[in-house]
Amino acid sequence: MKYQNSSNIFAYSDFLSKWQLFIQRYFDEYLDMWMLHVKQNILLPAGRQAISSDTLDLLRSRAASHYTHLLNPTVGKERDGNNECSLASLLILSGYSSVDILRISHFFYRFWEEKIDLLVADIDQHDFYKTVSSFLEMCFYEDQVAMFRTMESIKDRYFQQAILKNKKPMTWLEWRQDELDHLASLSGVRMAFVMRLNEEGELMFELRAGYLSTESIEEPNSEVLPNVKNSMITGQALVAQALRDYQIVSTPDFQTRPGSRIWSEKAKRWGLVSALAIPVRLNTNADRLVIVLFGMYENQFESPWMTEFAEVVQTKWEEKWSQYQYVTSKFVIEPVQADYYRNLLFTDGLVMVGQPIVSCQTGRVEKVELLARLQLPDGQWIMPNRFLPLLTNEEMDKLFQMTLDRAMTTIKAWEKESLSVNVTVNLAPITLAHPNCSLWIEELLRYHRISAQQLTLELLETQSIQEDVMELLFLKIKNLGVKVAIDDLGSGYSSILRLSRLPFDVIKIDQKLLRDFREHPISTMGLLYGLIQLGHSLGKEVVVEGVEYLGVLEAMKVLNATMCQGYYLARPMSLTEITGYIRNREIEPWDAEIHTFTGALAIVWLLYSQKTHITVTAFEDCRIAKFFERIGWYHEEAMGWLQALHHGGESFQENVEKGLAFLLPYAVNELKG
Repeated sequence: MKYQNSSNIFAYSDFLSKWQLFIQRYFDEYLDMWMLHVKQNILLPAGRQAISSDTLDLLRSRAASHYTHLLNPTVGKERDGNNECSLASLLILSGYSSVDILRISHFFYRFWEEKIDLLVADIDQHDFYKTVSSFLEMCFYEDQVAMFRTMESIKDRYFQQAILKNKKPMTWLEWRQDELDHLASLSGVRMAFVMRLNEEGELMFELRAGYLSTESIEEPNSEVLPNVKNSMITGQALVAQALRDYQIVSTPDFQTRPGSRIWSEKAKRWGLVSALAIPVRLNTNADRLVIVLFGMYENQFESPWMTEFAEVVQTKWEEKWSQYQYVTSKFVIEPVQADYYRNLLFTDGLVMVGQPIVSCQTGRVEKVELLARLQLPDGQWIMPNRFLPLLTNEEMDKLFQMTLDRAMTTIKAWEKESLSVNVTVNLAPITLAHPNCSLWIEELLRYHRISAQQLTLELLETQSIQEDVMELLFLKIKNLGVKVAIDDLGSGYSSILRLSRLPFDVIKIDQKLLRDFREHPISTMGLLYGLIQLGHSLGKEVVVEGVEYLGVLEAMKVLNATMCQGYYLARPMSLTEITGYIRNREIEPWDAEIHTFTGALAIVWLLYSQKTHITVTAFEDCRIAKFFERIGWYHEEAMGWLQALHHGGESFQENVEKGLAFLLPYAVNELKG
């Protein structure tokens, strides 16, 4: 029976009054039976806890309102089939499945069908029986439609938000807040947080949305903050578990969960009943965050479809983060301060500094990497990892053009002082992907009358661009004669694959690889030497970043690196200071005398790895022997294996291994000192 004809079913007023009396007689019984059916016969998803008295009271109230409305024929014309059913909304957000809701709807029909059948015994009620039977069928149909429409509508909104991509230009900070606002607006979500992991392992509040989002909320002290390193109560918190195990975690009752009870009073006051924690990370990056959604209902996030929703959200945030990873900040910056930084950067706050890149063969400064800094009016310096995440894509493009223009101005200034130095400028992938990127570079080269060979563009991160697209973008730049460098060689297998497939001119070995040099110099040298040889075999220049000790510098010279960069050679300095540095600073050529045990260890390790005899014919010309003599150091065991190395013979490899074992502890102590 079609719904639009239902208003004529009770055309006779006596039928209508009989129906109303009939409903009044059995309605309380129906509600009692309905509640019993829900408690005893509805299958609950795994992980759901028993329904609390508060939820049962809410269910009964919603059911009474829903079925009163459904069974009232006088409101038929006023019903809007597009409106969501409040009872169905509560059921689906309390973890009930579509099968559960279907069984509830069938229970409605069976109960009232049995009651209407009692009317058959009374012949005088026959016409009335036919009328109400038709009306009941219509109500059953309407109930199912309303229930399932509401269920699908809620699920659709959740998943649409999970997959929706906002094309509006935004910074990473703006994007996160916008996404959080939309998550907090979903049905049943009371409040949403983004929490960030600090160096102490504590999870700090960074962003919030939803209920109380515009009000001041007292920040908790560190004793009650969730802590992933803590095995006590704060380490049992939902968000701590999610980040520690990198696992989506939910709780059906946030107020009573271990680790959350210290928040129970506020949670009750704010109406936070259930919770969902979604960890987000960038590859294996230690800088992580967690999205926390607080629900208004018990068991809200326990359904399988909610878990699927959380996984889609997690994937979306991690994919977006990968696009911004070259500007990811560990610092929490308020929106007002962010706007101030952005405005200052594009007025008079941008300052360029440079860090020399030195040749391992000649000791000369071959290049200078120009780096952007933000200088506040009080002289304070703001580093890129704090202001780059605040910029939109368009602002990143503008910043690149500004830094490139200043780089070329610097080259011309050095030329006037008879200094011939090439420069390296960082290029974000989002700017590389701009269709006018190569045009900007070409116009500035022409304007400043700079040779393209003097410019190297260093890609900050390349994983966010497909290789076939990147190759086309590279070719546009390389056709200008500009060199291109990859800055993350050694940070993963994918970077090595890109090196073999894409037309890079320069590879920069990730400075993270040198962090283990102090503890494990031999294994680190093996890895570095392999990467250096790989670069040379492909005809690339090889720059080793992060050189902070003389011993490491000497080791890189022995391992045949092309150039080195790091704090031992020079920290980032003003462009004026670089002029003096270039004129006065040199290092010894690679085959000069060594001054460290680490340099000596590198020489012996190279003999070990190549399994070739030492080329020095006279012991007196041995660089290691000269080093020992120069520092006034004599050790009988050391001199024994060192002299044996120069004699060669079958025991050569054995003596090399003795040399490694002997020099290793001295090199480690030297690096740690």
